[in-house]
Amino acid sequence: MKIKKIKLTLITSIMLIAYSGIAFAQNQELSKKSPEEIATKITDKMKDMLLLTDEQYKQIYNLNLEQINSKINNKEKYKNLDKESKKNLKRQMKEEYNKSLENILTSDQINIYKKYITDKKSSKKRKNE
Repeated sequence: MKIKKIKLTLITSIMLIAYSGIAFAQNQELSKKSPEEIATKITDKMKDMLLLTDEQYKQIYNLNLEQINSKINNKEKYKNLDKESKKNLKRQMKEEYNKSLENILTSDQINIYKKYITDKKSSKKRKNE
């Protein structure tokens, strides 16, 4: 039972990682940065926080770049979808991203990022109150 809770928490954290990365990419996209610049900025932030190895950095950079390019290339396609289809597509993309991250990061790195996401959510709640 405890393992299921840990696994669920881990998956949730990774989903938040993906979501914040994609949201960050959207903001940067508006400022007309290249996908490579956006992926570098996201990955650099993750490197500093998670102390990524060079190999992990390359893998996560490629993963982030792939996500950003996919989003940009499918932007028109998303406009024609209904709200539920968009939601399902985004969920599917997040799940794929999260699975890839799970295969790259160590459990310690995942825990560090999980704490970061939790702290970030708490500070957002305090700002909104």
